[in-house]
Amino acid sequence: MKRTFFVFLPLLPLFAACTPAAEEEDTINIYAATSLQDSLESMEEEIESALGADVTFTFEGSGILQGEIADGAEADIFFSASNVSMDALEDEQLIAQDSREVVLSNELVMIENAGEPEKLEGLDDLTTDAVDKLAAGTPTDTAAGIYTQEMMESLGVYDEVVHKIVQSRNVKEALLFVASGETETGFVYATDAPSTDQVDVVETVDSSLHSPIEYPIALTTDGAENENAREALDYLTGPEAEEVFDSYGFLQPE
Repeated sequence: MKRTFFVFLPLLPLFAACTPAAEEEDTINIYAATSLQDSLESMEEEIESALGADVTFTFEGSGILQGEIADGAEADIFFSASNVSMDALEDEQLIAQDSREVVLSNELVMIENAGEPEKLEGLDDLTTDAVDKLAAGTPTDTAAGIYTQEMMESLGVYDEVVHKIVQSRNVKEALLFVASGETETGFVYATDAPSTDQVDVVETVDSSLHSPIEYPIALTTDGAENENAREALDYLTGPEAEEVFDSYGFLQPE
C-alpha cells in the first residue's frame, strides 16, 4: 500500500510565535494601589499604543497587593502607595534591584457627606458625639490606613476613637462609606475626594502627623525579565505620565 506523508514544517514559525513565553512578553501585569486607578486607566491606551503590548491592571490596597505578589501573583510592576509594602517585597527579594523609584506624593484629607448639613469642623471632632463612625483603611491592607492610624496616634486620640472606625480594604471603599452616609466622616487621599460630588473635604491633615505619603514603583523580579515591562516602567516614570498624574492632583515627591 502506498503511504502518503504530510509535512507541517512551514507552520512551525507560526506555532512558535504563540508560545506561552511570547504571550507573556506581550502582556504587562501592573499591580497598583487603588488611589492610582483613575489616573492609570486614563493612560492605558497610550501605554499600549506606545509599547505595542497589552496592559492588565490589578488595583487594591497596597498591603493586599504585597501579599498577592509574595504568594506568587504574576505581577511585572508594583506601584505602591506605601514604602512599607515595597520594603516588605524587597526584603523577600521579589523586587528587581535598582528599579525602585519614588515618583509621586499625596495628602491625607478628612471628608464628610456632602448631603448632610455641615457639622464637622476638623480633627477635633473625632472624639466628640458629632462622629459616631469614621471610615479608614485597614492598616494591614492599605497605605491610607497606616497614615490614618499614625495621625491618630500623633494626636493622642487613637485609643479613644478606635471603636468608631469602620475599616475598608482600600480608599475607594472608605470614600463610598462616607458618600453613602454609612459613616459621618472618613480619611482618603486628596486625589480621591474630587472623584465624587457626594463628599466634601473638612480638613487636609498636617503632613507632620504621619510618615511621608510616597508612591514607589518597581519591577518585580519576574517583570525584570519582560522587556515590555521595563519600557512600561520607563513610561510611568517619564514626563508624559507625570503630566497625567499632575492633572489628577498628585504631588511630586520632595
